[in-house]
Amino acid sequence: MPKIIDRNMKEEANKLLYSNFPAGLIIIIITSAVLAFGFEKTIDQSEKVVWWLIMLGIVFYRAVVSAYYKKNPSNDPKRNLFWFSIGATATAFMWSFYTLYFYHNASEIELTATMVIVAGFASGSAMILSANRTLSLSYILILLLPYSVLLMSSEVSSHQTLGFLGLFFTCIILLSAFKTAGFTVDVISTKHQHAKLLVEMEQKVEERTQAFITLSNIDSLTNLLNRKALIEQLDKLMNSKSEHAYSADSGHWYRFNPDTFFPSFSQFLVLLHVSGLRQFSHRFSS
Repeated sequence: MPKIIDRNMKEEANKLLYSNFPAGLIIIIITSAVLAFGFEKTIDQSEKVVWWLIMLGIVFYRAVVSAYYKKNPSNDPKRNLFWFSIGATATAFMWSFYTLYFYHNASEIELTATMVIVAGFASGSAMILSANRTLSLSYILILLLPYSVLLMSSEVSSHQTLGFLGLFFTCIILLSAFKTAGFTVDVISTKHQHAKLLVEMEQKVEERTQAFITLSNIDSLTNLLNRKALIEQLDKLMNSKSEHAYSADSGHWYRFNPDTFFPSFSQFLVLLHVSGLRQFSHRFSS
């Protein structure tokens, strides 16, 4: 049971991760296009186009993985998480690569806009990736930390200020992501613990019901069928073999149609033998 619950929790976490991806896909395409084509053209414009095409390739990969998951959601949860993590991590590295590689030729406006964009993605990942704490925290660190450190190491005071702001954002978003991921994991865990308790309660009810049926039909001293259960069994046997065979109320014997006497009586003896109620039959007839 614990392994089943653990697998169900992983499947639920994967479901949350994949369900949030379609909206993020559109945002990634639009935002990356803005960074690649939205600012003044520089000497590295062709390299920005290459970067954008690679980003589109990663987005396409993630779309294919998401489509495959929707068709086969019950496959190995570890493998589903692995393929999702590859796409998410590659996306984070591409954002980080942009901030570092195109830093020297970027204008003040572009640097500031880039910081706002990556901080926004980092903040959004705290919620979107909350089903997996490790992935969420890693995504935020890859996005913000390298760019913030680079800006702080600059000799330009405005860049340093922007870098310190980025580092501050990193700490705040990391703390928020840590708490959000913990809450999400607790919700998933509580949900499946309730499901486990429900299954256990159903099993206990079934066991107690069976025990009650046993107590009502088995004599506690002899561990044999009691009088009530014996009469019910004989009634069923006689009614199934002869329309004319019937049972009197307690204290009377069973009557048989002559045409069906021997087969019915034989089954009657077999029943007594199997049930071990010969002593009961003598006591009942006396």
